Amino acid sequence: MKLDEGEQTDCPLFFGGINVYLQEKVGLFRRTPRWVDKLLDVKPLLAWSAKFQHMTRAKDLGELTVSMLQAENGRQAKELRRMLDWLKGQAPFDAVCLSNLLLAGMSRPLEMELGIPIICTMQGEDTFLDDLPEAYSTAAWALLKERCADCDAFIAVSRFYGGEMIRRLSLPQDRVHCVYNGILLDGYQPADSPPSPPCIGYLSRMCLPKGLHLLVDAFIELKQDAAYNDVRLLLVGSCTKGDETYLKKQKEKLQAAGVLDHVRIYPNVTREEKQQRLQEMTVLSVPACYGEAFGLYILEALASGVPVVQPRRGAFAELVNITGGGWIYDPNDEKGEKATDSEDAVRVNAQAKASADSRVESAALARCLAESLRDEDGRRKRAEQGRLAVLERFSITAMASAVAEVYDKAITAHKDQNV
Repeated sequence: MKLDEGEQTDCPLFFGGINVYLQEKVGLFRRTPRWVDKLLDVKPLLAWSAKFQHMTRAKDLGELTVSMLQAENGRQAKELRRMLDWLKGQAPFDAVCLSNLLLAGMSRPLEMELGIPIICTMQGEDTFLDDLPEAYSTAAWALLKERCADCDAFIAVSRFYGGEMIRRLSLPQDRVHCVYNGILLDGYQPADSPPSPPCIGYLSRMCLPKGLHLLVDAFIELKQDAAYNDVRLLLVGSCTKGDETYLKKQKEKLQAAGVLDHVRIYPNVTREEKQQRLQEMTVLSVPACYGEAFGLYILEALASGVPVVQPRRGAFAELVNITGGGWIYDPNDEKGEKATDSEDAVRVNAQAKASADSRVESAALARCLAESLRDEDGRRKRAEQGRLAVLERFSITAMASAVAEVYDKAITAHKDQNV
């Protein structure tokens, strides 16, 4: 786990990446003794192997995803057995929390062996599952729906995402609880004075799904207006090897438009560097192209006194409404009117359609960014409201308290059912 606060080094390792992969691909490794598996789980070897892949890609992982969801019936059953044996040897637990829905295949064997409630957090797994090859995606969703029946409670990171999973997995509404993510607030502070010249910021992975290209196109359009001649663009976030080609294309667009000199790019920053860069932003925008389940960068920006400009997509409107910390634009808004497809447009190929949609959205984003830069009083008000809301409602302390409340209810209900 790569965390701002450092790696967790004192936890036992189960389902090591090399073992999981080999057990999926080669039958022999489903029967190897533990000492062999231990050799494949050493951290230096895992770190070395990770260098050859920039990120997990859904299109390559359909078979493995289905197998993991099958749990005790999957090809990694040996790994599951080892984990269950270790858990049974520890002090008694009150509950088990699975960190995401892709682990929900384990819910049945965990409940059967430990006899305690299973609570599962839900946070953006739909995008990965939908991107699997079609046959595997259908099978994975069906397995997930079946295995979720063995979970006692679910924690959704937003009301938007909870509603999506209730619909797609036919979950009982009373088992789904919304607990917003929280952040460690130490080090997040507003700048002493507003950035001069004004600066539009981006803070996320530098990749297509996060909409960096939309922000680049909107910035180029904005710069065509002399009123925004001095505006700068600041791009901050992770950039893997697989993202480098995409980022290069964005630089080429900026260069061709003659505005690259007004752009600064900081990939793979530390926590402290990230906090420093946030203080250099006037507004922040991460126009993700999919239904984002949450968006921690919104909290980080608001904690730094930076209002946000986000599309009406996923959980963004929900978070902006709660915090009062920004502007929401309609990604389909074409000069104030919702764009509609003509009969000819429906017949064009998918790539051309996506390109047209991208132009509409980047133009809508440019207009909203322009509004936010003109409205100095509005920015100040949204910055103050947003920061106050994060301090009061989105700290790790507030999150922990809400999570503990869900645990308590699940534990009590589980005991009542088994009396």
